[in-house]
Amino acid sequence: MTAEFGRRRLLAVAGAGLAVGLGGCGYQAAAGDLDWTESADRYGRASVTWSSDGRYLFGVFDDSTRPFTPSSGTVHVYDSSGQPIWAGSPDSSRNGELAIADGAVFLALEDGTVVRLERDGDETARTRFGSRAEGAETAWSTEWTDVGEIDGVESDAGYENERADDGDDNRRENRTDGNENDGTTDVSDGDERERATRLDLHAITDLVVGTYTRGVVAFDASDGEELFHLEFGDDGFATGAGGEPQTTSAVDTAVGYDMAWIVLADGDDDVTLYGVDGDGSVRTDLALPDTPDWLESTERDGESVALVAVDGELRAIDPDGEPTFTVPLESGWSTYRPAIWDSTDRLYYATGGSLTAIDLEAGDRAWHRDDVEFKTAPVANAAGVYGHGTLEDDGDCDLFGIRADGDDWWQVPRLEEIDCPDGLYAVEDRLVAVDGATLYGFRSEPESRYSIR
Repeated sequence: MTAEFGRRRLLAVAGAGLAVGLGGCGYQAAAGDLDWTESADRYGRASVTWSSDGRYLFGVFDDSTRPFTPSSGTVHVYDSSGQPIWAGSPDSSRNGELAIADGAVFLALEDGTVVRLERDGDETARTRFGSRAEGAETAWSTEWTDVGEIDGVESDAGYENERADDGDDNRRENRTDGNENDGTTDVSDGDERERATRLDLHAITDLVVGTYTRGVVAFDASDGEELFHLEFGDDGFATGAGGEPQTTSAVDTAVGYDMAWIVLADGDDDVTLYGVDGDGSVRTDLALPDTPDWLESTERDGESVALVAVDGELRAIDPDGEPTFTVPLESGWSTYRPAIWDSTDRLYYATGGSLTAIDLEAGDRAWHRDDVEFKTAPVANAAGVYGHGTLEDDGDCDLFGIRADGDDWWQVPRLEEIDCPDGLYAVEDRLVAVDGATLYGFRSEPESRYSIR
């Protein structure tokens, strides 16, 4: 820990101790107060992908900054106090977007496998800042290979599941000198040349879904067993989009309640929403008027429902392709993916200078405001919605909270150390702002500011 970060941490702890010591005088920590600051990477060389499941903050560190070279994909997991609780690395470099679910991290790797990485209390690991945390284990590894048409080899796909305790590992040695633009990386295996295809993952507790340039594949999240594999152009899948398989691409994907929702577009600008059950059955085949701004999912009456933002509307589509409700959406110059809090059936949608709360159970607007401008994507919990930006034309990149009923809650000026953070994440009762590899933990609880009664 550097002297500067040590000083900040000491001041935060000292402030908290002072507040506790003066508790009898009425001093209380406030929502929006800076609680702690931590540097996640003393080396400062890695590119970090951050995400949160509401309980933990996940950081995936990719050391390579050069194109077409491996990225390590080292995972660090932090709690609401900013401390790393476990860390680990897969056996190969990351090759696609990661997914998190059930406290685990799912990674597609350049050796042609998909792995589940999870906490292992029997091991220890050194973090990128030199501290110690619990280690990680590969709960399962499933080999997934999509062989491109190289040197006369026709397209094919093969799968081999390997549990972490199954013994020998027959993974291929890999090198990356291919063309990243086609979503593939050259892989060497003796005289045979293959392409390890980039696979972008999405996950829930029971299901992991990966999309690639020619199709979609799904795995059981608990053991890595392949559940289905559909290629664009298969019967009943991607035919509605009209184009040849090689001109069809997945533009967005959402996974929820044992169902995968996929939006496909073809070269003729035809766009189709597909809903695929966990066994690979295509249940939904619905033409859309345009490419959606975003795709999410929720649950209604025990079924998965797609939430599609398209043509100025939020359309909720059931597995039979029928609309369950439609809500008009504001258009604006800056649109973020929505923040959804399932326990309260609330979706928060920010665009331009407005914020809309949608009651997913009632299928209608809960409230709308035209005086809120977000400069980072909004995050939410049961109590409300939070973000950096401008509230009622006040502030620049202030941190603020808005209650679940739409009323103003609290607002604090931005930190002097940064102009505006890269992102904001809800981690239990803390809001974690990320600036590069530096983490800032703020209180989100609805408490009073330091004051004397």
